[in-house]
Amino acid sequence: MSNATLAERLHLDKSSVHRHLRQFLDKKMVEGHWDGKNMCYSVTPEVEKMLGEFSE
Repeated sequence: MSNATLAERLHLDKSSVHRHLRQFLDKKMVEGHWDGKNMCYSVTPEVEKMLGEFSE
């Protein structure tokens, strides 16, 4: 999901979303990849597994 999409869905400024994403990226909880000219983000497999355990 892109920074702009997250900002829109969360009703936050793109700069706020970027600041929080940077913290998650630094802690290796989120990873980014380019999709055309947009950077898209997703949780790492380890975080996805942990989230799945919480939802069971």
